[in-house]
Amino acid sequence: MGFYFEFQRSDDAGYWREPFAPPAFWTLYGIAGFALGCMGLASYATMGQLLSVGTLFDQVVLTLIALTIPAYAMLGIRLAWIRKFLVLQADGFTIGHRLRGWTLWSRQIARDQIVGFSYANPKPSPNNAPKQHSDGKYYIQGHWTLSVELKDGSKLRIDRNTEKDVLEPLKMSLDSWLAG
Repeated sequence: MGFYFEFQRSDDAGYWREPFAPPAFWTLYGIAGFALGCMGLASYATMGQLLSVGTLFDQVVLTLIALTIPAYAMLGIRLAWIRKFLVLQADGFTIGHRLRGWTLWSRQIARDQIVGFSYANPKPSPNNAPKQHSDGKYYIQGHWTLSVELKDGSKLRIDRNTEKDVLEPLKMSLDSWLAG
């Protein structure tokens, strides 16, 4: 989503979680809400008229516009309360999402089922940005994914970020946990 919140180690040993959304996200969220509200109020009469006498195309367009309101609310809930977590235990680890204190989704992986942890960049194309720009913000090249490799040959994505260095502390912690 471009808003990748990197895992941070919690005070509890072996517990990693996403941090809360920074104030800049709430500022952008408020600006978007204000714009959505202003546009909705300004077009209220026109949308009502289109809904009553418009064609099927008009009704489809208005339905899509109306669906932005619940989508906007769900984005706010995601930013405010839903956090991804990873808990390292002696016999395995648990990864999932929590809504405040309730676990929405989790998956437990037994330690004896793990082969290792690896990085992947699904779009390993050459990065031409340094040739065209001197600013480092243009040097992003795809998304790095940190995955756990299981004995059955499958992989489970743990985290991803645009910078490999951001994933390094988590990978080092996972590697030392698996070795120890």
